[in-house]
Amino acid sequence: MKAEGGEIEKLAGFEAPAGWALERRGKGRDEVLELSRAGRTIALRLFGGKGSEYASQRDFLASAAASTMGRPPEAIGKVKVAGGAAAVYRRGVPTGLGDPHAPGGAPELAQERFCLVAAKGRFFVLSYLDENPMPDPAGKGEKAWEAFLRSFKLL
Repeated sequence: MKAEGGEIEKLAGFEAPAGWALERRGKGRDEVLELSRAGRTIALRLFGGKGSEYASQRDFLASAAASTMGRPPEAIGKVKVAGGAAAVYRRGVPTGLGDPHAPGGAPELAQERFCLVAAKGRFFVLSYLDENPMPDPAGKGEKAWEAFLRSFKLL
């Protein structure tokens, strides 16, 4: 996809999964594109450099944005993306379900997977989050995520 717009499109190209909605978000230097369908989200977040919330990949990995309620992200493997190999991390994201104030209660967590890709002094966080309470037995969300990673290219 080569949408008109911001810094993300100047640094990278990708194929959006068919039928997924595209929404631009972000603030200041940090941009976000979200591709979503049926409670599943593929996000491209661009950080790094002066004026960014996270100047470096190390800063991002040490932040709440990469943690599971304060615990560091879990490295779960590697993936081929943008002509190289990137570590894949997993973190839990509270879904809003469950009562953390009930005895023994804790919020339900959806699992987000993400990888980091360096890009001209900045970096992308590419992530997949499935918050749909319905199972995906055909793995359509997973397949869309895998196809997206295969298509992601640095310009």
